[in-house]
Amino acid sequence: MEPTDAEPRELPHFAILLLGATGVGISSFIFRTTGQPAEIGHGVRSCTSECKDWSFKHDGKLLTLIDTPGFDDTSLDDMEILASIASRVEAKNLPRIVGVIYFHRITDKRLTGMSRMNLQISRAMCGEQFYPHIILVTTMWNTIPNETVMNEAAEREKQLLQLPAFWGDMIAQRCKYERFFGTPESGIQILTLFQSLDKAPLLHIEAELRVKGLKDTNAAAVILEERRQRERARLEEMEELREEEEERLREETAERARLREMKELMEKEEERRCEQQYQVTEGQRSSQPARGPTAGARSDHNRQFSGQSHEGSSRYSTGNTPGRGPNRSQSLEGSSVYTTTNTPGRVSSRSGQSHEDSDGYTTGDTQGRGSSRSGLGFFTSFFPRN
Repeated sequence: MEPTDAEPRELPHFAILLLGATGVGISSFIFRTTGQPAEIGHGVRSCTSECKDWSFKHDGKLLTLIDTPGFDDTSLDDMEILASIASRVEAKNLPRIVGVIYFHRITDKRLTGMSRMNLQISRAMCGEQFYPHIILVTTMWNTIPNETVMNEAAEREKQLLQLPAFWGDMIAQRCKYERFFGTPESGIQILTLFQSLDKAPLLHIEAELRVKGLKDTNAAAVILEERRQRERARLEEMEELREEEEERLREETAERARLREMKELMEKEEERRCEQQYQVTEGQRSSQPARGPTAGARSDHNRQFSGQSHEGSSRYSTGNTPGRGPNRSQSLEGSSVYTTTNTPGRVSSRSGQSHEDSDGYTTGDTQGRGSSRSGLGFFTSFFPRN
């Protein structure tokens, strides 16, 4: 198809409105069908921000395809998109819209909320009386890689066409259906499905705009209801988050109270255990007998022991040799008085030993000897050695 700059007046001129969600392949359809370089997007951002016309000759008629942004556009509000389409519908210097093509990706595994909203707005703009002039088109068939995926897509196509919640009721009211395979031949085949273009009724929104404002149209009501549902969902989500936060705070408060109570119980238990241990210790101490005299008693005992004499002795005296240990005196039975003397340089001088019935004598250690025995001094004093 060749684009034309100045079309002959004798050719009938018709406009076809292209509707669908963002990224369904409308720009690709325009490019493949008309051969004109429409911008094709490959991301989530819409390439169409306003309505654009693409005119070309087809089967003795001049057709204008009107590209529109999707109602899930990333940069425009839904009411702004509706206002743009409404402005294009009401334009007096442009051909009347006699057909609508609604596009849907067959690769979508489910009908999302935004897809449902786009379909509902499109229905509201067209009206049931316009259904015979609507062609429902599924796209992306040319991207299916294998037979398994093709079978899955065919199953989804069956559900779209049969279930009333999707396209079933529209098909029942004489909407047409076709696949788009991404080729010029496939695009032309879709356009040939339009018949009796000159007998098409007005779009429902076009008839509404003649008697009411845009905000009072059925399409606007769908958008406003969708907004209210979104707002309710947002408020419900916020309420759920608030309740979850309050529940979390209650649980944290209860947990802190439980930990505080456990801590107090542990402290009381520790105090009770310490008190019991103290009582047991004090009881053990009170039940044990005295182990010995005190330090003062031991000192008195030592002083008394220093003057203790053997049995039968009247008195005695001890003398310690300087640098030596104590000189222990002994008395035999019957001794009355004796004196002991230690010789310097000896360990000890043992004296005082006597036979029975001795009244008293003096012993003296010979210098240089270990000890002087009793009686030996008596003999040596009368019988000196030569």
